[in-house]
Amino acid sequence: AQTTPTGDNSQQWIFEWQGDALNVWIDMARAKHYYNIHNYAAMMSLGMLIEIVRLSAEQQQFQCDFKVSDDYLNSDTSKPWCQITFKPMAQANPSSSALYACIQKRYTDRRIYAKTPIDTETLNRLSSQGDHSRRTSLKFCKTLTQDFLNYFKHCDYIMAHRQEPLRDISKWVRMSLAEAEKSRDGIYWKQLDLDYVGAKMFSLFCRWPRLPQLLWYFGFGLMN
Repeated sequence: AQTTPTGDNSQQWIFEWQGDALNVWIDMARAKHYYNIHNYAAMMSLGMLIEIVRLSAEQQQFQCDFKVSDDYLNSDTSKPWCQITFKPMAQANPSSSALYACIQKRYTDRRIYAKTPIDTETLNRLSSQGDHSRRTSLKFCKTLTQDFLNYFKHCDYIMAHRQEPLRDISKWVRMSLAEAEKSRDGIYWKQLDLDYVGAKMFSLFCRWPRLPQLLWYFGFGLMN
């Protein structure tokens, strides 16, 4: 469970055994980061935590039952966000073995995604893989809901009007290919899908994080 990804690597989960039940608490002080809008990032992390616990338990021949709190949207810290109980299984679940083997792996793809529709063959292959364990499903939305668009707009607003994201990103962006190859831990600016002018502006924003707010204040319209 401690391998669960968390927004901004906040590691906000606290684990406590209560008899045979494992309680999962949230440390709201650690969860208060700029990626956790309305606790969305924390809820996604909780879902991943539950799946990791399930996969791990089934390999040890235990079945899990999960009871998720109804008050997570209100940031209620008086009770755990999730309580997990275990009961023995006759044998390990073979369908979860492949996913269990991937828990300790880390994969980062920093390539720019092509702005083209996914071809039909790829979509069909993804759809067929979505139900391989009978616990997962994959759905494609032909239209985006307004709530979904508002969420992304809010994320863009945070990037343009707060200093913390720019300060964090600036640590990893390399302004030359030689620097990116030498450091081996950063992102070349072209991988951000910026043109040359945009890269120079980004460099200025990283150097002076208050500059986007100042430009917006004077009506330069960084955000629509």
